[in-house]
Amino acid sequence: ALLHDHIIVKTTNSGNNWMVKTNSLNHYTPFKAIEFIDNNTAILGGWGSSSDHIFYKSTNSGVSWEGKYLYNYQNSTGYIYDVEFPSFSTGYAVGGGNNKGYVYKSINSGDNWTKMDSIGNASANKCFFLNENTGFVVGRFNQIFKTTNGAVSWTAFPTSSTNGFNSIYFTDYNTGYVCSGNANPQLIYKTTNNGSNWIQIYSMTGSSFNDIYFVNSNTGYIAARGILKSSDGGNSWIQKAPNHFDYFYGICFSS
Repeated sequence: ALLHDHIIVKTTNSGNNWMVKTNSLNHYTPFKAIEFIDNNTAILGGWGSSSDHIFYKSTNSGVSWEGKYLYNYQNSTGYIYDVEFPSFSTGYAVGGGNNKGYVYKSINSGDNWTKMDSIGNASANKCFFLNENTGFVVGRFNQIFKTTNGAVSWTAFPTSSTNGFNSIYFTDYNTGYVCSGNANPQLIYKTTNNGSNWIQIYSMTGSSFNDIYFVNSNTGYIAARGILKSSDGGNSWIQKAPNHFDYFYGICFSS
């Protein structure tokens, strides 16, 4: 888990207790993304200053971390918001800066990273890759981007959203969802043909759609102002918890 003050914490007993693993990495702002490739290997993405790395790697379950990509204002964004590895070797990360979204790629389990082309006109928030070549990126722009050649090139799908997108999730190769941000209205788009078309299926006001996650083809959840649940493939949503409507920023089910 990541905490604001540059701290990584770890549990080995299903969350009953948490141990601080490190707070010595030289980041001046919070870590934003962590991805475990296997039980021992993890990639950390964050924000960098002129002498910081924006990627770190651990090969001993988070006990120690090694910087892998040194921040350079001319050549990198300095802001990493999401990291995802569709395989042990190949991984992607997205971020933003200078009114652009950036995509990074590694083909050696995070030891080296290459900055690919920029996409959109604002920061990229989230990526979802179905395999090593096919993936999607959403962000603070009003388009959904798709690649089929490992982030070499991208196709943009415009939407009617005016406040960008915070999250994306696919339940299978063809069916996926994206949710918009906190400006009214909050929107959900769905594809049933691997992103070739996206259709708005839901809209509401007064919340903030921060993360979307499906446990099967019908049942999904949104971390928002409270937690929303759908049982019909995203067509309708019910407020489930909590009653005082705190804002939640992420949601995941282990089973």
